[in-house]
Amino acid sequence: ELKPDYMNAFFNMGASFQETGDLDAAHNSYLKALQIEPAHAASHNNLGIVLKKKGLTEAALRSYQRAIEINPDYPEAFNNLGNVHMDQGDWELAIEAYKKSVLVKPDYAEVYNNMGVALQGLGEFKSAISNYQKQIGLNQNGDFLKVAETTKKKILTVVSESLQKKPVMTYATLNLLK
Repeated sequence: ELKPDYMNAFFNMGASFQETGDLDAAHNSYLKALQIEPAHAASHNNLGIVLKKKGLTEAALRSYQRAIEINPDYPEAFNNLGNVHMDQGDWELAIEAYKKSVLVKPDYAEVYNNMGVALQGLGEFKSAISNYQKQIGLNQNGDFLKVAETTKKKILTVVSESLQKKPVMTYATLNLLK
């Protein structure tokens, strides 16, 4: 027997459509899930991901904010909110969101990467490097070497940019890495 009011089915369909790249179907499935259960934080968060991929940044921002209103301890929603702010070039708001994510989930490796990028955007190279190093230390999955190589490239980019902007500070930062 079909249950047209079974929110989890629509949420899971949305996730499946999202995974296959069918953003319109994912969008509609998440909206249907939210019609059934408007206070489902994960549906708001995932809807935000879909909206961002569709280029609807302001709508994505509202979805992440709604997910956080419903569940203030939702690290993925804070991370996603930070990503939107970073895409908009608002480094400070991005960092604020990332810090909230880390408060909720201190071992969330991806957030340290994102915070490193935002800090780099602000020219805070020492802090950026520190966050990239935290990401390496926390990443426990099988992609460790891939993450380490990517992070190494980011650190080298930070050092290169820093050498151009602040050569004296860069020398001091490199001494911290020894």
